[in-house]
Amino acid sequence: MINIWKNIFFGEMDLLGAASLNRLKYLDINGSAFLLYILKGRLKTMLFLCLLATTYVGILSVSLYAGFMGMMAGIFLSTAAMRYGIKGIFLIIAGTFPQYLLLVPAYLMLMRWCWQICAGLYYPHKVYENGYGMRQQYYMKKLLQLTIILVAIFIGSLIESYVNPILLSRFLKMF
Repeated sequence: MINIWKNIFFGEMDLLGAASLNRLKYLDINGSAFLLYILKGRLKTMLFLCLLATTYVGILSVSLYAGFMGMMAGIFLSTAAMRYGIKGIFLIIAGTFPQYLLLVPAYLMLMRWCWQICAGLYYPHKVYENGYGMRQQYYMKKLLQLTIILVAIFIGSLIESYVNPILLSRFLKMF
C-alpha cells in the first residue's frame, strides 16, 4: 500500500516529515492536558469495543479493529523505514517505548475480553462448559479483567504523557 500510494504519504500528508519532526524536538508538552487527550481517545475506543462486544457483531468488530490497527502500524513503520532507513525504525521505537510495553498487552487483553463477552452472550454453550461455572461468576470474572485492562491503559497513558515526550525529544535531538 505504501508503494502504491507513496505520493500521498510522502507528499500530501507529509507523514513523519522533517518539518514535523523538527517541531517535535522543541515542543514543550503539558503532561496533564496530554494525558486527558490520550485518555479521552483510548477510553472512547475501549467503550466502543466493549459496547460492540455485547452485540452479535462483536467478534467481527474486534477482528476488524485488530486488522485495522495492524495495517496502521505497518503503514507507519513502512513510511518511517522508507523515509529514514534504520533510523526510522528507531524513531518509531523511541516514540512508542516504554508505554507500549503496557498498552499492547492491554489492548490484546481487551480484544480477547470482547471476543469472550460476545461468545458468552451469543454462544453460551461454548463458554460455560469450559470450567467457568455459573453465569454470575463468569461475568464477575470479566468485570475484574476489564478493571485490570483499564488500569493498564491508564498507567500506559500516564507514561506516554509524562515520560515519553522527554525520551522522544532527547532522541530527536540526536536524530
